[in-house]
Amino acid sequence: MKKFIKIFFFYLFIILLAVEIFLRLFLFCFTRYSQWEEKSGLFVYDSLLGWRGAPNRTVYVKTFESKFLVKTDSLGFRNNPYNGKKNGRKILMYGDSFLWGFHLNNEELISSRLSEELNVEVKNYGMVGYGTDQEYLVFKNSVEDSSLVLFFFYLNDLRDVLHDNLDTPYKPKPKFIIQNDSIVLTNSPIGEKREIVKVEKKDSNLGIRYKISEVLKRILYKSYIVKLIFSILQYNSFGKLLYEKNLMEIPEYMKPEWYIPNYENIPLALKIYEKLILEVQKECKKRGCDLIVFMIPSEWTYQKELQKKMESLKLLYGYDGRYEEVMDSVEDVLRRNGIRYIYPLKGRCKQKANKKV
Repeated sequence: MKKFIKIFFFYLFIILLAVEIFLRLFLFCFTRYSQWEEKSGLFVYDSLLGWRGAPNRTVYVKTFESKFLVKTDSLGFRNNPYNGKKNGRKILMYGDSFLWGFHLNNEELISSRLSEELNVEVKNYGMVGYGTDQEYLVFKNSVEDSSLVLFFFYLNDLRDVLHDNLDTPYKPKPKFIIQNDSIVLTNSPIGEKREIVKVEKKDSNLGIRYKISEVLKRILYKSYIVKLIFSILQYNSFGKLLYEKNLMEIPEYMKPEWYIPNYENIPLALKIYEKLILEVQKECKKRGCDLIVFMIPSEWTYQKELQKKMESLKLLYGYDGRYEEVMDSVEDVLRRNGIRYIYPLKGRCKQKANKKV
């Protein structure tokens, strides 16, 4: 019997070791391919915007999920030459990575497809990581005429307008603040080199049990098997118990980067967004072009797997991302200011805006 137990634990150890090695190799490849932004050479420093696309580049980007070809024009954006008839109509699009076209070749971009469908020149001014503030600056500093301007909105735009990223690992960016009921640009020009940000240490007066659990948690999280198991357990009651005992980190979708935006910041974020989109509207009127906002639905509204996870987080932790509430608030901002918008998957989508596009 003792021999059987020894053999059992020996093979169990070998199996766990093999799984650990496999996961480390798998996640090493995943991490390496996730660093494509830094390694691709597709982005360069910009003193006004923080970063912009590198001009005249042709690069094959290989991520863990796909391989796609990126071609940039003289301004660093993913625009294909328009060979159709120039009948005076042109559409300008502004947005983040959704519009830039992550995982897509140039001819597969929404701008390319729309140009082909309508036989109209469509310019894509989407850029990875941009918020509405940076998109507004790109639009404001351009002199290009058009008949229609499309601004794409996604939930994280409300988070982005609140930050200059000086206290985060992300690239520094410009930030608008409200003074005397007007928006004022800060953190401009943006320094090319980031200063080292001091991270505040956690309260050291939380007791010996907390310190022991913190050390144990760090040891556990060194194992990729444990990380994988915890990623599953975080959505059940046992995972909640581990979290309460400080043996498991906060569930993934409750982390700040997913908490879009923090409850107390929603009113300010909406106010800044409203000021920005009104400036865009004012600029469009000056140029004699129409403005439409395209509201990109959150994955939480149509991906069943994410909806199940949200229900679990709500039931176990009382967490509520309030995604629909935030999108409704943005919709109210646009409607109140007479700005036409398109919101797919939403019954109240503006028909005139749909027809215009």
